[in-house]
Amino acid sequence: MKRYITTFVLACFLFCTQVTAEELHKYNALIEHSRDAVVVVAAEVEEGRGGYGTGFLISADGYLITNYHVVHRSTIIRVWFYDEEDPKHYKADMVAFDPVADLALLKLNVREDMLPLTHLKIEGNLDRIQVGDEVIAIGHLLGLHWTVTRGHISHADRRARHSVYVKTIQHTAPINRGNSGGPLINTEGHVIGVNTWVLIPKGQTVGVGYAVRGDVLYKSVKALMKDGERVRPSMGIMFSHLSEFSIKRLTEENPGVFFPNTFGIVASGVKEDSWAYKQGIRSHDVVVAVDGNPVNGLSDLVDYVMHLPVGQAVSLLVIREGVFTKVDYELKKLEFDLAYYDKRLEQEENTEETPEPEPEDE
Repeated sequence: MKRYITTFVLACFLFCTQVTAEELHKYNALIEHSRDAVVVVAAEVEEGRGGYGTGFLISADGYLITNYHVVHRSTIIRVWFYDEEDPKHYKADMVAFDPVADLALLKLNVREDMLPLTHLKIEGNLDRIQVGDEVIAIGHLLGLHWTVTRGHISHADRRARHSVYVKTIQHTAPINRGNSGGPLINTEGHVIGVNTWVLIPKGQTVGVGYAVRGDVLYKSVKALMKDGERVRPSMGIMFSHLSEFSIKRLTEENPGVFFPNTFGIVASGVKEDSWAYKQGIRSHDVVVAVDGNPVNGLSDLVDYVMHLPVGQAVSLLVIREGVFTKVDYELKKLEFDLAYYDKRLEQEENTEETPEPEPEDE
């Protein structure tokens, strides 16, 4: 009996060892294939000044994706492919960009027959991006070119730091400066995210990585390729979350103004010449529903309107001076503020700590 058990265990061990070896070979081939499509992106802002990051090829005719902040205000963009025998660089042009999602579409300035055959597929199906899935990051962290790190998806529905419109993946694959714009791939070799930033609180050495989610990337690339821009709707209102503490503060600052319990979002800073005022919204209005759907927080409103076209009207239910009021509100185009972007990048460069703030404007 013991002999049969020993034989069975040995057979299982040999079978498992064979499967593991096959999977390891497949895993190594996947990394090698993906690495060939990843590039170093060096952007020159002015003579002698610039920065670098990562990018990756998404088509056989030389289109690349990277983070917009990597190539922001650049005059010359150069890229290097993984080729130790031929380490020359190529120039690239910025075709279009989506600064809201921190994405830029580049095109290589070379003949198609000089390009590598390898490019990466974008996974735009959100159902195939699940918490717990294994992920691989390839990039040039801290100047260590073509570094591969591995981890898992920790959360698949995080808001981006500076935009309530963009969803990101939180993951555990170690990334750092230089990884920006690089691919986060799954075990099928598909891009499920673009590594964009890392949270490194003071006093800690292990960061938490964030990547622009694949479905956001897919829609953005599709729009940039077709129209040269990614158009998003906006309400043009500054909103604040309502909580026990914010209600107390708002009541103290605005005596006589009624604020309901901790549901809904409150509009602030609405001026008479603003889009919001012309649409019928006033400061201190509390939005509690949109087209009959409850609004308990800013994410409820944004998740609803972000899929609607510019120019469409939505019906807002607001509480104004303790009375429910209906407001028909037309969505406007979300505009990009270049000066704000410059200021934001400057603040990021001068800080060691990058906390994730609560989004407040829509």
